[in-house]
Amino acid sequence: MADSNRLQFPALASIEPATINAWLNRCEDAFELWSLTGTTLRTMDESLRVLLAGTRMEEPVAAQWWNENRETLKALKAWTAFVSAVKERFIPASWKMDGLLAFYLISQGSLPFLDFVTRLQAARTAIASAGKGIAISDTIMKNHLLFHANRLLTLRVCALHSLDLPNIKVDGLISLMSGTWNSMVAEGVSRPVGSRTVPVATAPQVVPAVPSQVPARPMDRESLRAAGGCFNCHKIPSSLGWTPHTSRNCPGDAARGIAPRYIVAALAPGDTEYDNEEHHATVAAILPSSMHSFVLEGDSDEEESDY
Repeated sequence: MADSNRLQFPALASIEPATINAWLNRCEDAFELWSLTGTTLRTMDESLRVLLAGTRMEEPVAAQWWNENRETLKALKAWTAFVSAVKERFIPASWKMDGLLAFYLISQGSLPFLDFVTRLQAARTAIASAGKGIAISDTIMKNHLLFHANRLLTLRVCALHSLDLPNIKVDGLISLMSGTWNSMVAEGVSRPVGSRTVPVATAPQVVPAVPSQVPARPMDRESLRAAGGCFNCHKIPSSLGWTPHTSRNCPGDAARGIAPRYIVAALAPGDTEYDNEEHHATVAAILPSSMHSFVLEGDSDEEESDY
């Protein structure tokens, strides 16, 4: 019994599936080490193994489970039976799929590269004991590291002629990507903010506004008439981009939210481009119900409301 007390026996501090699997494995390692360190090969009673493991279940929920079931558990005749009881109680049947999902959902996003690596390695370790077909191989790990990293980092590393993805080791790829990331940070492509990084936004290109010769305030109608201007867009012949027109056929000004107007009548011979407020256009129309023609008097610019 004295020898068994000198076992370097691990304590269970968490009931996460990965932690429990690792703890059970370490318990078996401790038993094996104890049996090999004596002057002769020693064996330990199975029920004693269960008792030693039970007393090291220090996580509160696990400790309560042991205390509530200690008599039944101590009566187990095989260590493997205890292992099965622990897994049945604390490890859900879906833990392997949950672990795979957690692994594949990890991407660098705005994390610093080494933070991304740390999370990925922890998720890989969590399902390391899941067995063949579930545990993450080096090939899967390398692919995930490269293609779930920051998009620009992936592009830069893939462009390196020295990259030999099938043959590079996981640690070698991490070192290569870490160095490239640090270079990107130094160049200002990415900027660390506390424990996170954000892309450096490119300042928008601002095109200087071309000074307009259109008065800041709309001119009054008399001033517009005197200058030969348009009552719709309030431009005058000296305005930038002026084309001869009247308010009836005004092209508008999209930059100022002024809609164009359609031509409702042609100017009579002798009319000028600007003296449009006194002219009345004559429009011929046919009334569908009576099929008789009549004449409408067109509105003049004087009757338009521009304000």
